Amino acid sequence: MYGSFRTLALFNRKERPRNPQRILLVAGGYLGDTFWALQTVPPLKTAYPGAEIHVAGRAFIRVLANGVVPDEHIHEAAVVSDRTRESGGFGKLKRDALRLREAVRPDLTVDLMCNRYSAWFCRHLGSYAVGMDIAEEASPLYSFCAKRSLIPSVHLAFRPRSIVRQFLGQPDSPDIELAPPVPEKTKAEIFAEWNLNPSDRIVMLIPGAGWAAKRWPPENFRLLARRLAEQGFRTVVSGAPDEAELCSKVADGIPGAIILCGDLSDTVSLLPHCRAVAGNDSGVAHLAAAFGVRTVTMFCQTNPAFCGPLGKQSMALRSDCPHAPKENEHFCCGHPRLACDMPERMNCPVERVLEAVCRP
Repeated sequence: MYGSFRTLALFNRKERPRNPQRILLVAGGYLGDTFWALQTVPPLKTAYPGAEIHVAGRAFIRVLANGVVPDEHIHEAAVVSDRTRESGGFGKLKRDALRLREAVRPDLTVDLMCNRYSAWFCRHLGSYAVGMDIAEEASPLYSFCAKRSLIPSVHLAFRPRSIVRQFLGQPDSPDIELAPPVPEKTKAEIFAEWNLNPSDRIVMLIPGAGWAAKRWPPENFRLLARRLAEQGFRTVVSGAPDEAELCSKVADGIPGAIILCGDLSDTVSLLPHCRAVAGNDSGVAHLAAAFGVRTVTMFCQTNPAFCGPLGKQSMALRSDCPHAPKENEHFCCGHPRLACDMPERMNCPVERVLEAVCRP
């Protein structure tokens, strides 16, 4: 396959556009990855003030990109992000890319996913393509390939911006303040919709995560919700639509508990008004931290030094599992495919989480 990608690259050489008119950002990863990818819009707007900037990603990108680019410049595209969790074929990617190519007609594409599938997708958009060498054997498909070795910080949030800065020839820096998405609903609107009172001290719980091994046990979340209710907090349990059963299990029997498993825009609109958020290594935790909300996240399989929420009010609580990642390891046992799926190893005590959430 490596040789095939190199052969295709020979027929994909493009002249770098000096003044691109339509820039397309491919940000089809999961929630946290897409949020980080959208942080590249401001520097691109500064570099090319006259260009239209379009973004393409999963359906929820419309919520994350609200107020960042015009609604008509937001496009849905199901680019494979992680073959361990999703299936995808090169044929479908090509068809979707050709459809998007017709809709946007980009003269500059920036791949902020950088895997073999997204590189293949970008190759068929017909424009000058920018990516990073983390795409490995597919890296020759890019017209400009940024180098992972030049990233000044290990945290994955810095990777998308580093791609853009290397392309623009700008010095990089690990200092970055993540801009939260723009809520679609005001406080009055979201409170009225869910029968919340201005005096409610809201704590949002995020029991879901992309991998089962990253999840704190649901019975722990339920016990935490019960203890919070005893102390006068109003609990909101948020998750993706396919996590409705999990969220219901956590909220069962908790007085006044609210379940948000529908439109992500409701969760985003409510986040800035929460007293605290407690959850797993998940996209919503990253959004909460960006809003400046106290964010308590539990880690076992993944290393918060690389993927923990970034914010002044963020706290990562780590399991004491002896196999948890250390130092420069991203995952336990060194790779996600080798990581165990034993939830009992995610053993952060409930009392420890409760104390972190309720501290003055």
